[in-house]
Amino acid sequence: MTTSTLTNWRLLGASVTGTSHTKSGLPCQDAHAYCEVAGCALIAVADGAGSAERSAEGAQRASQAALAAMAAALSGGWPATPEPWRDVFAAAYAAAKSELEQLASAAGRPSRAFATTLLCAGISDQGLAVAQLGDGVAAAFAPTGGANAAGDWFLAAQPQRGEYANETYFLSQDDALQHLEVAVYAEPVRALALMTDGLLRLVLNGQRQPHVPFFEPLLAFGVEVDDAAQGNGQLAAFLASERVCARTDDDKTVVLALRLPPGFRA
Repeated sequence: MTTSTLTNWRLLGASVTGTSHTKSGLPCQDAHAYCEVAGCALIAVADGAGSAERSAEGAQRASQAALAAMAAALSGGWPATPEPWRDVFAAAYAAAKSELEQLASAAGRPSRAFATTLLCAGISDQGLAVAQLGDGVAAAFAPTGGANAAGDWFLAAQPQRGEYANETYFLSQDDALQHLEVAVYAEPVRALALMTDGLLRLVLNGQRQPHVPFFEPLLAFGVEVDDAAQGNGQLAAFLASERVCARTDDDKTVVLALRLPPGFRA
């Protein structure tokens, strides 16, 4: 899916290869996709398992399949109540899982060869809905009063941990859909950032809450950038910068959905 701008909304995103993968000659195993449908911004972010030999392909195809399924389900616009969201996300994750299974069958490989996490979200002026499978993170900015007022960042989806340390859930697991977590927020937010776990050290503080010094410049950048394609390039350059890579050698992804002030024109 390509960059798009909604009415009073902006979408930006980038995935970059971590330094450890560059040194090993491996591709970026992160992927992201987003689009606008009937006034809703839809986002999917995937992080292929480092131990899975074709996880980069799995992440790409899973994020695209999930996004397509969400777009089809929301062609009529934002649901009037929170209840339909679990079915929307269940269908999206089932479509993504089926995509991995078809890939595996065609390649004569087990599904785990394409293992990936998957974090999805829908956002509009009516609210926010997030689904989590894996160790990605979603942080949202909620104004305390009106679109231009000060507000707070909060975790809309936090990383899942499996039975053992440093273990999480992957879409290729037989019981993957049983671990799907869905959260729906009825109040609108001004900004949403979806990220893969390569950025956890930078985006969460010691209390496992959003690290505001990371997000405040990101919010300002999203408002100020006047060209979406250029903004995506600048975001990628930031993720590949020395100051970020000094903190993490993993692949890194950020997708930002930003509600612009009323009447704003970049």
